[in-house]
Amino acid sequence: MDIVFTALRIMFDFCILYTVYKIIWYTLVMTKFRIKIKKLNRKGITVKFKRGLFGTVFGKKGDSDFVLNTRDGTVGVSVITFISVHGRWNIEKARNNYYIEARRRNEWFYKHYVNSGDVPDHAREYKRETRFQRCLLQFPKETAEKNILLIIPKPKTLTYTELKLDYLTNGSIVNGFEVMFADKFFEIFSENY
Repeated sequence: MDIVFTALRIMFDFCILYTVYKIIWYTLVMTKFRIKIKKLNRKGITVKFKRGLFGTVFGKKGDSDFVLNTRDGTVGVSVITFISVHGRWNIEKARNNYYIEARRRNEWFYKHYVNSGDVPDHAREYKRETRFQRCLLQFPKETAEKNILLIIPKPKTLTYTELKLDYLTNGSIVNGFEVMFADKFFEIFSENY
């Protein structure tokens, strides 16, 4: 009986340590991102923040986070972020709204499904995932000349679901917003200005 309690205690301690590690890692990633955005002011770009880091992380997903005034015009940036990056983030177009969710593959408890051959691969993968978080994706009403959905940190996979499943990359368009990962974003706005 002592062995069972010891094993449970070790698993519990491991979960606590992993949670603390993820929170520290995520805080460092978001702080570093914010510092890099502030440095864009020195490169001939004016950055106007619309909400703080707390609002970006815990606020409404899709709201405008900051506006860049460049020599080519204004760029509105909405930051999409989750703490879970080892899975798939999915943007879903429903009847009247858009939703975004972070999903993670079940690695500890594998769910076995009988495949009759008529189910697409992405549907089987969906059944093997667990939803980590799902939020309403609210696009800002006031838009700039160019609008970007900035994805940070980069998930394992980013998909878009409307009538079918599509994989999103840099330059994909969702509801008039260009999808961009942070590395490409800083490459464009650091080198060109």
